[in-house]
Amino acid sequence: MSHHTLTLNEAGKTAEEPDRRFHLILAEATQNSAIAAMVNMLWEMRRKMPMWQKLHEVISQLEDRPNWTDDRRAVDDHRRILAAIRARDSQRAEDAMRAHLDRVRQTLLEVSEMGQLD
Repeated sequence: MSHHTLTLNEAGKTAEEPDRRFHLILAEATQNSAIAAMVNMLWEMRRKMPMWQKLHEVISQLEDRPNWTDDRRAVDDHRRILAAIRARDSQRAEDAMRAHLDRVRQTLLEVSEMGQLD
């Protein structure tokens, strides 16, 4: 999955759909339909929210940040998560996923604190 995301990015296409699929595949792998449904619902809400579209615009315009849809850091995060899962190292997988979510949360907080979402 991560390689596919990187390939799409290099071709100049958005990484949002492969990113969504990556997270949905992980949720479905839990074999917990409630988790899978929740992750799917969150992605749908994200897709429909005007504020999320504005976040994409602001992040992609910042000179010191990569384009939100071409975020090599997310690809690297996904690779670490996938490698830990393949190694059956649950602690490393959990740590990698937490680091990924923390990084994304921090990026979103930094942009929202800039006051450019109005």
